[in-house]
Amino acid sequence: SPIKRRMNMSLKQEIISKIAAAFVLSLCMSLILTVINIGFSESLVKIWLRTWLTAFTIVTPLTFLIPGFINKIVTKYIC
Repeated sequence: SPIKRRMNMSLKQEIISKIAAAFVLSLCMSLILTVINIGFSESLVKIWLRTWLTAFTIVTPLTFLIPGFINKIVTKYIC
């Protein structure tokens, strides 16, 4: 049915959006923190990519867990 297809597409969009956000944010944050910690050195790219892979692995599941938890807190204490 069209409604079911729209719901599936919405779920797909949500999943892709969260993974893309985790990808971009972990990429930026790991680069910034790596530069702050070691500066611009010959090993920057190698260390940064290793750091990014770790960050992305941690952040991706959190992008699915944290928003629901935050929504519950906001609903309970603010709304």
